[in-house]
Formats: sequence, structure tokens, C-alpha cells
Amino acid sequence: MKYLCALLLLRPVCCLAQMHCADTLVMDKYVVFFRTISDMRGPIKQPCGSTFAKDGAIRRVIYDSFDRPYFGYQIRITLLDGGKYRAEMGAIQGSRLKSFAKFPPAVTFSANEYLDVPVLEEVKSRGRSFWLEYIYSWLVYLNLIQPDPPTAQTPGRVVDYLTIWRKGMPGIVLPEFRGWAQALPTVTALTLDRPLVKGAFHQQEDKIRSEVGAIGVVVWLYREGHGRYLFSASPRPGYTRSGIAEGAMLQFGVHDGGSTSRNCIIGLRSNVVPQRGPWWIWVKHEPGFRPPAGPWTEADLKNSMPAVGAEKSIDRSRQRDGLR
Repeated sequence: MKYLCALLLLRPVCCLAQMHCADTLVMDKYVVFFRTISDMRGPIKQPCGSTFAKDGAIRRVIYDSFDRPYFGYQIRITLLDGGKYRAEMGAIQGSRLKSFAKFPPAVTFSANEYLDVPVLEEVKSRGRSFWLEYIYSWLVYLNLIQPDPPTAQTPGRVVDYLTIWRKGMPGIVLPEFRGWAQALPTVTALTLDRPLVKGAFHQQEDKIRSEVGAIGVVVWLYREGHGRYLFSASPRPGYTRSGIAEGAMLQFGVHDGGSTSRNCIIGLRSNVVPQRGPWWIWVKHEPGFRPPAGPWTEADLKNSMPAVGAEKSIDRSRQRDGLR
């Protein structure tokens, strides 16, 4: 799995609000898009921190509730052959900011692939429990006790999500989603239930919904003139982590290898997976694929009706391995 991660222990918090922020940096040879999701405490002015470039590296600074620099790290990205990139994360040189106790190894990834950097995580500590915090807040509200003196509070959970692409080429920005993206178990079956493609291949939302669906470890959707897109809950050769499943919606990046890139949204009649998301989805594009005969006609396909299916060969290999 392609991700960068680390963990800090922070105080528990009673009430959290999720904040989304986005930023784009144009470097000498590449462009990087950041989407940060943060749980906030107090009247913090910069809930998602600041992103800037210096000395050929991308630097991230997170602030406490007094708007003072609290946590920092940097990512140095190197271009490799074959459209690949290498990311190395480390401390900001000359800085006294808190940072990761242990930096993860370098990561190699593809252009437009989704990466995540869990910057700050919250876990339970020996502070006040939820109910004690709740009772305390009511006692303060009723003026029965004096509140604790104000102190600077650190940000809550903060996760950086990013994509990168070569400068001068089209790129994919991460879509918005609720919660924190996670990886599904490798044998998870995905469901494409009567998909409706929304405003990704064309400027306006399509009005034709497929009346068929597919369930499998690897499922696919075909669009006339664009080819087939395969979706998996786990990494596979030729696939990139460039999709997000959340409820009855599947979002993924569309890049035809030429001058166009955009996000695709597929609306479904039922959830992609039973578990509440969002979840990472691995995607593969086959532009030359032609769908087999099915409950659709050539006229349906030319009229933008999606065709869907499941890779049966993969299901048979699971059975040979003793998986059900």
C-alpha cells in the first residue's frame, strides 16, 4: 500500500468538527495538489496548516489554537523513469517544531495516484473521560464552577491527501469525501448497482442509467469512446490507487493519457461496500476494451449507457486458493 504514516499521542476531545482545505503547489518539474482534512479545537485561524516550497522540498506546518507553529514536516519528491515518483519525508531542517518520532521509508508511486499522510492522530489517554468532560461542560455552562484557564490547544486529527503530476501535463485533484479514507480487506467484493455516470466524461450529467449491476472482487464499467475502468478493493498489477468509494458513490480520476484529466462520479442504487466509508479503490483503465454481449445494445452504448461486469477469472482464482 502506498502511504506515508506516523502517530502522535494527543489529549482526547469531546466535540470535533471536520475541516477541509485544499492547496496547489507548482514546482520546477511537477505539480502537487493537497487536500487536508482536520478535526479542530478552539478558534484556530489556520485549521489545515500552511503548505509552501523551499529548497526543492514541500513543507507543511500545523498550528495550535493560538495560531502558533506546532508541528512540521517536509516531503522531497524525485522524478523517476516511467512516470513514477519517489517521496521521502523528513524533518524541516533547522526547525524546532514537533515532528514524527520515526519517519517512514521512501514511497514510490504513479502520477495522479492518491497518497495519504496521517499527520496527527488522537488516541485515548488518562485525561477526563467523555462523560466527565460532558458533566464538566454543563457545570461551566450553569456557572457552578469556573472554567479551566485558557491554554493553547493542539489540532485534533490531521491527514494530508495529495496527488502529483508532471508540470505541463493534466492532473487529477482529489475529490472531497467525508471522514477518513481507509483500505478494505483484500477479498472485499465491490458492487456496481445500476450506475449513473455524473458529469465526468461530458460537461453535463448523463441521464441514462444502466439497469444492470455487477458484484465481484474486481468489477468494471465501460463507456463508449472511453473504454473500460476496472475497480478493485486491493492493489493489483497495473492498477493505481485513484478511487474513493463512499456509500452509494464511486469517485475516481479519469486521465486518457493525453491532454485531458478530470474526476468521474458514479451514482449507484446501493452502497459499493456494506461498511461505512470512505474506502480506497484501485483503478485500471483499458481504453481499447469492447464489452461482450449483454443486456445492452450497440445503440444503448452509443447513447452513453454504461456497461458493467465482474472479472470472473479473478473469482475462480480465489476459489482455487480456498477463498469464498
